[in-house]
Amino acid sequence: MISIIVPVYNASYTIEKCIESILNQSYKDFELLLINDGSKDNSYELMKNLTNTDSRVIIINQNNQGVSSARNRGLDEAKGDFVLFIDSDDYVDSDYVMVLHENAVDVDWVFSGIRDFALNREDNLFMYEDKVYDLNNENSYLDFANLGLFNAPFPKLFKRSIIEQSRIRFNRNISIAEDRQFNLEYLRYVNQVRTLSYIGYNYKSDTPGSLAKRNSGNFLRFDYVHWLLEKENFELRNYTSNRVKSFLVNKLYHVINDFIVKGVSNLVLPSKSIANELGIIDFKYLKANRHYINDSVWLRKFLILNKQIPILSCIYKYFH
Repeated sequence: MISIIVPVYNASYTIEKCIESILNQSYKDFELLLINDGSKDNSYELMKNLTNTDSRVIIINQNNQGVSSARNRGLDEAKGDFVLFIDSDDYVDSDYVMVLHENAVDVDWVFSGIRDFALNREDNLFMYEDKVYDLNNENSYLDFANLGLFNAPFPKLFKRSIIEQSRIRFNRNISIAEDRQFNLEYLRYVNQVRTLSYIGYNYKSDTPGSLAKRNSGNFLRFDYVHWLLEKENFELRNYTSNRVKSFLVNKLYHVINDFIVKGVSNLVLPSKSIANELGIIDFKYLKANRHYINDSVWLRKFLILNKQIPILSCIYKYFH
């Protein structure tokens, strides 16, 4: 059986399509856990009316505690062998669950593609290669890591046994990229991953007010903590080759570069804030491996931000 977990908060405009797409799945052996996280609209009434005759559906009400708490509650109640997360403003094709389940044989994690839809524009399709990655092989692990597929809990099929045995839960103390942390922790216990060219998850990227989907600026400390998790995951597998060092140093460089460029261009971070944020980073790793940075114009990107030259000069000294 598969446990499908849907956190719901004020989703009255989208929840019907989401639920109907799940109940109409060609694969029938699932439970649907709808976690109503203190909705103030009529989401609960809509859920109840849509599902009151389907014994596979469990509606759980809780006070508003955020999406991480809602997903965790779903995990606490789940009984399936596998877990799928679906957001309440998204929907899935009728064969979505079946395709992911059929491809879960002999692997610990299954990824499918995404159809990103929004009003007033064409759909964006994100499709991956049909491939199995052996994470016990360093090169295969790196090939998978380079795909950068850790930024959402969907469209992914998880083994519940790994989640429970390793006591993995979403971090309720953060509200930005908590799903990335969950995925990186799950990754530690994974041996085989399968990616699919199949696309069956429909992701609504323009939902007003969605915490996961609004432009929240660039949060360096979250990005850096997740970079540390990735680094630790390599170390746990004793992957220390030059290719690994190159991957890590380039990723850390881009974390810093993106923070400065986006922060300044969005006028959300004055110089003092930038300096304070950069102060959390241990630059020793970047300095020791700076020769791996593959962006020949990285310094120029920093220096074009004229008002930030004093801060950028401090960064520059770490590399010379």
